Amino acid sequence: MKKFLAILVMLCLFSGIVSAEDYFLESRYERINCNAQFSIQNATDLADVNSVNAGVLNEKINSLNSVLTELQAQTENKQMFNQKSVNAWAQIQGLNAEIRQQLRTVRGPSGSAFRAELRTKYSTGRTEYVECKKNSRVSFAEARIQKYRDTINRWSAKMVKLEAKGVNTAGMQKIIDEANTVIMAPLEAALVSSDSNALTEALKQYCLYNGCESGLNYNFSIKIQLAQYEAVFDTFKTVAIEAGYDDEVEEIESSIDNIKGYIDDVLGYEMVSQELEIMIAKEFEDIGQALWEITNGLSAEKYEQAKAEAQTTTEGDAE
Repeated sequence: MKKFLAILVMLCLFSGIVSAEDYFLESRYERINCNAQFSIQNATDLADVNSVNAGVLNEKINSLNSVLTELQAQTENKQMFNQKSVNAWAQIQGLNAEIRQQLRTVRGPSGSAFRAELRTKYSTGRTEYVECKKNSRVSFAEARIQKYRDTINRWSAKMVKLEAKGVNTAGMQKIIDEANTVIMAPLEAALVSSDSNALTEALKQYCLYNGCESGLNYNFSIKIQLAQYEAVFDTFKTVAIEAGYDDEVEEIESSIDNIKGYIDDVLGYEMVSQELEIMIAKEFEDIGQALWEITNGLSAEKYEQAKAEAQTTTEGDAE
C-alpha cells in the first residue's frame, strides 16, 4: 500500500508548472529566414546591376548565410538559438543598411536605369517575402496549437492512470473540458480557416498558459496541477489524519486554499506576474513535500490500521 501511495504522489511531483510559452524554434527560424532571404535577394540584385561595390555586398551575404546555417543547427537548443538569433537579426540589419547606402550612390542616367530594374526585382521579391511570412505564421500557429493539444492529451492520459488507482479525477476533467472549450476550440477554428491574419490574432487572444497580454490566459498548468493534488490528497486524507499526520494535512489544505484564492481573486484569465508564479510554485512545493512526508511515514501496516480506524469513524458518524 505504501508503494501505491508513493506512485500517486510521484505522479503529482513530476508535473511542474509550465508558465512560459514555447516559441517553437523551427517556426522562429522560418520567420528569420524569410527576412534574411529577402535581404539577400535585394543585395544580390543590387550587386548584379552595380558591380563596382559588389564585393562588400557579397561579403555581407556570405556572412549572413553562415549565421543562418549556425542558427538552423540550434533549433533544438533554445538558449543557443536565442543567442544566435540576435546575431542573425544584426546581420540582416547590417546588410539592409549597406543596400540603402549603396543605393544613395547610384546617380545619373545609368543610375535611373539601375533603379528601374531594381524596383521590378524588388516587387517580385516582396511578393515572395509576403508569402513566406504568411507561411511562417501558419507554421508557427500549427506548432503552438499542436503543442497545446499534446499537453492536454498527456494530462488526459495521466488522469486515466489516476482513475485506475481509484482516484476521483472529476476536478481534473473539468479543467480539461474548460481548456478545450475556452482556448482550444477558437484556436482550432482559426487554424481550419487557414487565414494567417486570423491565426495571428487568435494566438494573441487565446493562451493555454500565460502569455496573452490583452487576451485570455487559461493558466492551465496551475489549474490542472491543483486539481490533481486535490484529487490525490482526497484519496488518503482521512487515513493520514488517523495516522497522526494532522500538521501535514493542515499544511496541504492551507496551500490548496491559498492557490484557490490566487485563481479566484487574482488570476481569472489575466497574465500571471513572475512574483505570483513564484508564490504559487512555492505552494505546490509545500504540498508535494507534505504529501511525500506522509507517504514515507505510512508503512503498509500503519496504513491498513489507519484505514480501518478511519472507516470505523466514518461508520460511527453515519449512525
